[in-house]
Amino acid sequence: MYSFQQAFLAVAVAFGSTRAFTGEGTTYGLTDPSGGNCNFMDYPQAAVSNFVAINKVQWDDSMSCGRCAQVTCTDPQCSGRSQESAIVYVVDQCPGCNDGDLDLSPTVFEAITGMTPSKVEISWEFVTCPTSGNIKYCLKEGSNAFWAAIQPTHTIVGVDSVTIDGKPTSMVASSFYFLLDGVSTVKSDLSHLKITLTSVSGETIEDVLSFTDGDCVEGTSQFTQGESASVGVSTLSEPTTEASTESPTDAPTITPTSTPISAPTEAPISAPTTESSTTNPPTIEVPTTEPPTTTEPLTEAPTSAPTTEPPRTNLYTEAVTEPPVTSVPTSPSSDNVESGKLVTNRSSDAGTGPTIVVSVLAVLGCLFIIVISVMSSIGRK
Repeated sequence: MYSFQQAFLAVAVAFGSTRAFTGEGTTYGLTDPSGGNCNFMDYPQAAVSNFVAINKVQWDDSMSCGRCAQVTCTDPQCSGRSQESAIVYVVDQCPGCNDGDLDLSPTVFEAITGMTPSKVEISWEFVTCPTSGNIKYCLKEGSNAFWAAIQPTHTIVGVDSVTIDGKPTSMVASSFYFLLDGVSTVKSDLSHLKITLTSVSGETIEDVLSFTDGDCVEGTSQFTQGESASVGVSTLSEPTTEASTESPTDAPTITPTSTPISAPTEAPISAPTTESSTTNPPTIEVPTTEPPTTTEPLTEAPTSAPTTEPPRTNLYTEAVTEPPVTSVPTSPSSDNVESGKLVTNRSSDAGTGPTIVVSVLAVLGCLFIIVISVMSSIGRK
């Protein structure tokens, strides 16, 4: 059995491969492939020993069910093994595995590592399944004319979509069934269902089949393009012809596609870059408006200084213009002292000394006259 798989691996590798993934390889036990999340009702015999649970990301909501992967141990512990690669069938998911990780069957793990269950570094890729015969279609138990769930199995490549009687289907939650739910409005004839499959490689095949509840029926055909057909992998029947046919087809397809996409993409990217630099000058002008704010207080300082000078000038002027004699009798002597202080303090250099002396002499003269008058009156009496 392994000799057949090894020969098939050699053909698959020779005619191209899909994208390779890396991750950690572990092992787990499964009594029967039907016990996996795919809920396979029928499966290739090789899947009983060569099964795998794929990580949650690449599980792809059960769309990876039925696909095959070529697994290689890349861990240094595996060097020198006589067989370091094997093909496994996806029948389950591993929710706790990271992107790229695979949980392998004990048979496969030992075959590629030669070790007891542990954790090793692996590399793997989707490949064409080494399955012979036509595709089989299974009708889920409980299906009826208004609720028909179909499961394709024994395919050599992953299934991308299914239509039943020309109508699109949806996936049954957590399992690999394509459901036509008529919601009591669309009635299907289970004895004459037209089923159309489209593979992940883009190939389409069609079968008209008759089902009974919970039954699996073999179709009339099988996909001819393997997992890597979309990137240059040939068909199983004519590998050499398909390889040469796909090669020129890919060249013109890729070249015009990349050219128009990259050109318009670069243009809008450079445009926003120019706009961003245009918006920078306003931010530079903002601090330019702040210096006038700081110069305004500087101009107010000299303005306030001359404002305080006029009161001193006014006091000085009033002190000089108010010394008439009439102010002497009206003001008490204390006021005279204060005014004297005011004049002395603020205008001592203005020459007001003689004025004060004259005023004092005048007062004394008046007092002297009053005293003489009083004495004369007393003498007469």
